[in-house]
Amino acid sequence: MTEENNETILYDKEVILYDADARQTIAFSGLVEDVEIEADFEPLHDERYAEYDRKSKFKVVDNGENAYSDNAESLVLLFDDTVSDVRGIPGEKPANWKDELDGDQIKTPMVARFLAVAAYAAPLVWGQTEKSVITEAYFNRETAEGKHFLRKKTVDDVKAYRQMQKIPLGAKTKGLESAEIAMPALAEKKGRIYDKMQLRQAEGYAGRVPLWHKEKVIDFIFSAGITAKK
Repeated sequence: MTEENNETILYDKEVILYDADARQTIAFSGLVEDVEIEADFEPLHDERYAEYDRKSKFKVVDNGENAYSDNAESLVLLFDDTVSDVRGIPGEKPANWKDELDGDQIKTPMVARFLAVAAYAAPLVWGQTEKSVITEAYFNRETAEGKHFLRKKTVDDVKAYRQMQKIPLGAKTKGLESAEIAMPALAEKKGRIYDKMQLRQAEGYAGRVPLWHKEKVIDFIFSAGITAKK
C-alpha cells in the first residue's frame, strides 16, 4: 500500500494456488549447520499417501502403558520415492546422494514440512448454513491458503467418526507382557467423509484437494476447541 497525492493505492496480494499435481520445492534451514537445503518433491498422489498412512500405524504397547508411532521409516521411504533433487549442501553431490542423506536429520523433517497443513475455522457469519475451514500449506517457498466448504456435521457423522477411531476387535497380539495394538489407517476413510460432506469445490487449489489436506480438514471439524482464522 502506498500514498500518492493524498490518495491511498491498494495492491492486491498475489494468490498462491496449491497444485497437488505440480513439482514443489521445499526449503528448510538449520538442518545441517545453518545451511538452507532445498528439495524438489514430485507430485504425491493420493494412492501413494494412503500407502504411507497404512505403513505409519500408531501403536499402543505394554497393555496401554506406552505408545509410539512407527512412521519414521515410512517418511524416509516417502522422501526416497518423491524427492527428485536436493540443493544447498556444499561439495560435489554423489550419484547415490539419497543414501548419503540422514533419515532423522534431513529426510524426515523435509517430508514433514512437505505434508504440513494447518486448519482454522473461517470467520463466523450470520445465516451461514455451511462449515467453512481455511487451510494453510507450504508451496514453493510460499504459503498457499485454501478454503473448504462442507455441510455442518450431524449426530450420525460424529458417531461414525468416533467409531472409526476405535481400536478394532482382535487387533491385540497374543501374550500379556508383549501386547500390541495397531490403530487402523484412516486417511482414505477421512477422505471419503470429506467428499461426502463437501458442498462445493474448495478455493485456493489449482486442481484436486490432496488426501492429506482432506484428512486435516476432517480432523479439525470433528475435534474439540475451534480456533478461528483472523
